[in-house]
Amino acid sequence: LWYEVYIEELKYNLTEGVDHAARKLRLEPNGSLVFLGLSAGECVASLRATYQKYSKLEFEYGVWLPRQKIGEVSRLIAKRKFRKTDLTAHILIACFYFNKETGNENLYDFVVINSTSKLLPFYYMFGFTKITDDLVIHPDIKNESYLLKCSKQNNKKAIAEIENIMAGNLLLKAKWGLKYWWYKRVSR
Repeated sequence: LWYEVYIEELKYNLTEGVDHAARKLRLEPNGSLVFLGLSAGECVASLRATYQKYSKLEFEYGVWLPRQKIGEVSRLIAKRKFRKTDLTAHILIACFYFNKETGNENLYDFVVINSTSKLLPFYYMFGFTKITDDLVIHPDIKNESYLLKCSKQNNKKAIAEIENIMAGNLLLKAKWGLKYWWYKRVSR
């Protein structure tokens, strides 16, 4: 999946960990947890959760969030035909509940993520805000991205609203549709 999205579709110029013959991209697992979205037994989406206490984060978030416990979400990707579905929301929700049920939520005060400008509206919907307006270069992927943060409380609220939308709350769905439209306009 990482090879298909990062190398074939997005055309990232990566060399480390790339096996073109086998169509595989291996990025260091660094003690992170990887959540998978499956469809008919095929991996069609993934998300990586990293906890600062156990692993090295992709960026030095401590520069912007000193003395904070940080958990990182990264590599939330999906095959193209699954991107407009609620699969990515399900993966974020699964990660949230896993952290809650295992006690991993005690390992962080903030969840951080890096995002391309195109995905900012999606992450804003989950309660994320920019840490800085400066673009940074991703250490592995080498693309430009923004660094975002979300408190546990804001993330919990967003997860509850998304679950209500997926359960059929049409009023909340309309509200989120307007929020998404607004975020797309202001993040340009």
